[in-house]
Amino acid sequence: MVADRRADIPFEAWGGADPQHGRLTCGQRFIWDIIDDLAPNDEHLNSELLLDVPGGTELEVVLRSVRALVERHASLRTLYTVDEEGEPVQQAHARGTIPVAVIDTEEDTERVAEETARASAGERFSLDTELPVRFSVVTQEGAPRVLVLVLSHIVVDIWGLRLLVEQTGRLFEGQHPDDVLPADPWQPLDQLAYEESPAGRRKLERAHRFLRESLADVPAGPFPDSARVRPQPNRYWMGELLSQAPDKAARLLARHLGVSASSVLIAVAAITLHRLCGVTEFGFSLRTLNRYDARTQTAVGHYSQELPLVLRRLDRELPDIAGEVQRSAVSMLRCPYYWPPEMRRIREEAVPPARSNATINYIGKPGGGPTEAEDIPAAELLADAGNARFRWLFEHSEEKIQFLLSSHPRSLSLLVDTAYMPPELAERYLRTVQDSLVDPALSAVHGH
Repeated sequence: MVADRRADIPFEAWGGADPQHGRLTCGQRFIWDIIDDLAPNDEHLNSELLLDVPGGTELEVVLRSVRALVERHASLRTLYTVDEEGEPVQQAHARGTIPVAVIDTEEDTERVAEETARASAGERFSLDTELPVRFSVVTQEGAPRVLVLVLSHIVVDIWGLRLLVEQTGRLFEGQHPDDVLPADPWQPLDQLAYEESPAGRRKLERAHRFLRESLADVPAGPFPDSARVRPQPNRYWMGELLSQAPDKAARLLARHLGVSASSVLIAVAAITLHRLCGVTEFGFSLRTLNRYDARTQTAVGHYSQELPLVLRRLDRELPDIAGEVQRSAVSMLRCPYYWPPEMRRIREEAVPPARSNATINYIGKPGGGPTEAEDIPAAELLADAGNARFRWLFEHSEEKIQFLLSSHPRSLSLLVDTAYMPPELAERYLRTVQDSLVDPALSAVHGH
């Protein structure tokens, strides 16, 4: 039996004016435009975190941890509205109340937490009236077992999710917030002030020049017209391969090839598209984490944007293509910040909207160095690959993209337009990407 109640936690973050206003940062505006384009069917952009609570932890400790996170990270207490000119603006609130659903159950707490997260993430956020994060605590006999966070994507990118996982875990251990959380974290309005400064504006201008040059040579799309088939009734499907093998293999190959793990993953993704779908050149947007300023390293916010990358002659070997990705990414990432409305104008001037509608999302830095990967026994890598489990996450009738590949330490996910990649081919694609990473990693690193 499941019984629900709600705990309302007051928060107070700073003195002075409340709320504080500003336009959106480049990263916020990037994801705002996506949310706005998909509305009201944007709920699948929400992010979920399920955090196990150590045994013996009191519910009060969990609630204090929630309050500490919200007070320290302004993105978790920011609302988003539209001004009189129709432009989105943010309002960072210093004071308010955090609603936390407390769910006590006699059933399996992990399953209840997953169901709670799924239900909460299935409801779109009213970003102008509610906090952009929802908290739930699953308890058993009054003891907290799992903290569930559902966040609007405008709050966090993948880096930010990792920070929340790390910080919450240490708070659960009973550490004082001042010992866990940054004393003066870089907040979205700090980032905005930088972007509007003379130095920030010079960086934006350089990025826009780079984008005009790059977009002049983007292919017509990831799939040839001859590949089009009858789509599914709900045209856009997203599936996930639950496996640690691709991430481990990419990191091992990165060390062997002298490039970043993300360069390896991107190269394998392109080669697999060539082999399975007949793609001869791959023009795509590489979603990158714009956290190259040290001040952003501990910031919970959305800093991702997309920059164009083109790969041709996909019949080459993996080392050649991975090296090309690495070189292109290093050049591209010199200009990671741009103002999205200007990017849209540049894109529309350069190429038709239908082009460059494929994206690769990777948690690492594409222009970084080889990953320090520990030696992984061949048996472990083979076991991870053998235990891979595929599942479909959702189907949608409306989307703005044909192909979105996302890599995480524990999974690969793929959003596809079934008019070009039927469901069975999408599953085969993810499994082939895994095999195309694992097999050379075993051969090159382990001599298997």
